Amino acid sequence: MNKFLSLILVVLACSCCTPREKVFYISSTTGSDSNPGTKKAPLRTFGALSAGQKTGAMILFKAGDIFFESISGCTDCTVSSYGEGRKPIICGFRVQKDPGSWTDEGDGIWRLDMAREEDFYGYTHETVEKVHYSGNIGCLWSPEDNRITGNLVFSKDLLEKEGDFFVSGQWKPEETTAGDFRYLYMKSATRPRAYCLASGNDGVYDMTRCNISSIAVVGFGAHGMRDCRECIISDCDIDIIGGSLLIGFSHDYAVRYGNGVEFWIGDDPFNGTTVRNCQISRCYDTATTIQGPTTLELHSKGNHFINNRIAYCQQAFEHWATTDGHPAIYEDCCFNDNVIFCCGDNRFEGTPHRDNDVALLLCGNSPEEYLEIKGNLIYGRNYRYGCTSGVGGGEVYVVAGSKLVFGTATAITALGPRDIDSYRNIYGDDSDITIVQPDSPEDLAARARVSDAVNLDYPVPSAEELSRYD
Repeated sequence: MNKFLSLILVVLACSCCTPREKVFYISSTTGSDSNPGTKKAPLRTFGALSAGQKTGAMILFKAGDIFFESISGCTDCTVSSYGEGRKPIICGFRVQKDPGSWTDEGDGIWRLDMAREEDFYGYTHETVEKVHYSGNIGCLWSPEDNRITGNLVFSKDLLEKEGDFFVSGQWKPEETTAGDFRYLYMKSATRPRAYCLASGNDGVYDMTRCNISSIAVVGFGAHGMRDCRECIISDCDIDIIGGSLLIGFSHDYAVRYGNGVEFWIGDDPFNGTTVRNCQISRCYDTATTIQGPTTLELHSKGNHFINNRIAYCQQAFEHWATTDGHPAIYEDCCFNDNVIFCCGDNRFEGTPHRDNDVALLLCGNSPEEYLEIKGNLIYGRNYRYGCTSGVGGGEVYVVAGSKLVFGTATAITALGPRDIDSYRNIYGDDSDITIVQPDSPEDLAARARVSDAVNLDYPVPSAEELSRYD
């Protein structure tokens, strides 16, 4: 009996010595960075946490608040929200205080000096790794009517259409300085309004073994979330993402980029992450993607996109891999049971349509057992690009005259049942596919069916909410 009691006492002693998970509360409206981070005395910013405090902690953002900063560098953490109200917004917007900060350059060209900090509030130079990210604007958003001005041109001479804007003609690292991104120019017949500018950084990145839930990520010109390894991302909203210049691109032409959630595969793959029950909308590029250079040893493994709601992104799902001569390898990866509405239209007004405006952008072939794309509910134009196998089991509505598949040796236009049969015979996709004539009763019913399933609710703040942070 004494030995048994001794054993119990040892177990109890050990359990009492196990450290509790650290909990930090953060509120941009009631907090202070001199506070201890308790619920009654929250911190004001995520940036106030030290590297040690971002390991093995529960980090909670106050519902209804806006945080003009990025989240990064957490390991073994829970990142979520507390309190009642709308999901807290992790926000990349630099907010113009007044339309008077536009300078008339003549000939319908207006200039905005982004180095004048007194003309802005929100995401600032001090909160980014490199100064020029703040001025590498991806798009301009108007809180008054929830519209995105999105057509970035790559030379001041190309400012031709109403709403066209220009920030820099430099994108190579050796040629780029902070000064290249000081001024934003816009073509407008009248003085432009005061906009929220999507600054060229990422919202959430460099996270390891974290549970990330119940937050919104809005207004970043780069990616919404990237470089998350062995994480679970659930019940998050991602909106107004991308459009910035891809700095470091080696080609002699400019490229814009920006994905909702990106799994990058390279020398140190970001694998083992599941994204589920999230809403992703209005991304310049793709909502979800697995991409990067791979080898036989280093490839995508254990990455899943499941039961997400995706609307108005350039693509809903993309995969591509450069290889060292072997077929592209995806191990235990999937894009399953998602709802996709009107992808191919990212709502970046003025942006020209591109060849890869499509729901599924599948670059390269990969065997079905490696990458599964099953059970998705899709409405829109241009169903898929590429010849990847493993696609099927879905419910698909394609607008007549667009493409069932293209970007391969066999492109098939969606005109009638024979085209569906031809497509199935080549690609083996057993999805229930319906071609709907634009604005027909069948089309309206299909739109309503998928739109209701998406249940889109933009997570953006109102102009009044934003003004509280001025």
